[in-house]
Amino acid sequence: MTKSIDIVLIHTRHNNSSIATLCSIIERSFPDLDVNLLREDQLEKISSFNSSDLTILGFSFTSAEIKKIQRMLKYIRRKHANLPIQMIAGGSHASGDPYGTLKMGFDLIVNGEAEETLPELIRAYKDETPLEQVKGISLFKETGFIQTEARAMVDINEYSSISRKLKLYNHLEITRGCPFQCKYCQTSRIFGIKPRHKSIETIMKDVKFMKSNEKTDFRFISPNALGYGSVDGKSINLGAIDTLLKSIRDEIQNKGRIFFGTFPSEVRPEFVREDTLDILKKYVNNDNLVIGAQSGSPHILKEIGRGHSLQAVYDAVNLCKKYDFQPILDFIFGFPMETKEDQVKSIEVFQDLHRNGARIHMHFFIPLPGTPYWDLENPVYFLDKDIERMLNTLASKGVLFGHWKSQEKISRKIIKYRKKMKRFENKITR
Repeated sequence: MTKSIDIVLIHTRHNNSSIATLCSIIERSFPDLDVNLLREDQLEKISSFNSSDLTILGFSFTSAEIKKIQRMLKYIRRKHANLPIQMIAGGSHASGDPYGTLKMGFDLIVNGEAEETLPELIRAYKDETPLEQVKGISLFKETGFIQTEARAMVDINEYSSISRKLKLYNHLEITRGCPFQCKYCQTSRIFGIKPRHKSIETIMKDVKFMKSNEKTDFRFISPNALGYGSVDGKSINLGAIDTLLKSIRDEIQNKGRIFFGTFPSEVRPEFVREDTLDILKKYVNNDNLVIGAQSGSPHILKEIGRGHSLQAVYDAVNLCKKYDFQPILDFIFGFPMETKEDQVKSIEVFQDLHRNGARIHMHFFIPLPGTPYWDLENPVYFLDKDIERMLNTLASKGVLFGHWKSQEKISRKIIKYRKKMKRFENKITR
């Protein structure tokens, strides 16, 4: 006997891209299965789905949202305790810390890419086959914590991140995976170190669909936009970049805008060259480039594994100026091996680059599960009062901007959460 199932995805302010992708995955395999979206302030409506045998509640979230997700789980468990609900989690935090995410109150974790795992999991629920036969998941059984066999990386050309059924649009994913393996970043750990690029033919299907629905702004998802088409992700494929942007421009003409090398597809500084900027000037509408500089300290750049020099940042800024692009430089404070001297060095670099036309986008380090820094005893170097005053002064002068203050608060909350999980794990293993 096949179970009747309702799929409900929790739609927060921060997971629009994930929701569109998940809906696309589900409608591809189950075209007759409706997907219901609930905002975080609509959790009382979960009871309206109790006509089915089972309601699957899907969550996708980042580490920054842990506290909010914990509150939501507590409410659902208290308010809907008698309903047949399975709460499953995916996304970057759950993939990096499946054990801790289960302890938050979830029934099951989808590890890593969901394109193949989620449809197989839904079938297992419908057909009541053993869940532990599904690859790429984590769950608790009577025998303890189980993590099933990992899946091979998917062919991203087989999938769209746009829900055609629900008309949920997304930025255009062009590349998945990153070879640089920066120690603070989850991308290489979740999506692999070999870049996978969507073909231009596949990308253009989404472009044409968006154009037919009067969507005129095109942005991209990539760990490094100027790495598109590169076999190893470290070299530059000028032909692929040019063909991609030309194909989109030919399709939309002057009735749409292309934003390439801006959020959420920043570029690495060493990829900012005259030949890459020549291509961008022909096709894009953005007058700025977001460049991942990350630190003004050569010592920190080496420690975090960035793979580029501080000089590469200066060279990128100079070239942007030559080509009339406003360079917006991402910098991060708070790495675990950082010192006050490193931060002062970065501040000197901020001021120097700003004098040369750059804007500084300031961030504070948030430790992420699955990265080398997650398990350190002291994974964050917090700002002292002197550095705080310096940053505030620079912000008031327009040298830098960003949400580093709220990110520092998030970082403290995550450390508190992580310590709690560690205490629990130590108790279990005694």
